[in-house]
Amino acid sequence: MDLAVQRALAELDFAPGELLADQYEVTIIIPPEEGFMGVGAVDAVVEVALVGDEFDFYGPEDDTQPPELLRDDLEDDECDDEYDEYEDERQVGDGEGGPSYDE
Repeated sequence: MDLAVQRALAELDFAPGELLADQYEVTIIIPPEEGFMGVGAVDAVVEVALVGDEFDFYGPEDDTQPPELLRDDLEDDECDDEYDEYEDERQVGDGEGGPSYDE
């Protein structure tokens, strides 16, 4: 189970031994199973939660976005028109051009 905890901490960008045992809490989601001589063994699945005031800076304080990021008045019509003109010039599917393999 220690390996599962170390993997979970690595996903949070903490190296092995970087945190003390009282700086995180472990919840066992799926307990490990040994199997028979290693066959059918199941690794533990754990959830690690950081505890303490020193970890308050991880993650956003709230899920709200500033109003300037929520604007939807951007003009995308010009890009769409240019794409449509390119498709018209190319005439996709006309069957002409391209390599010939009859030789």
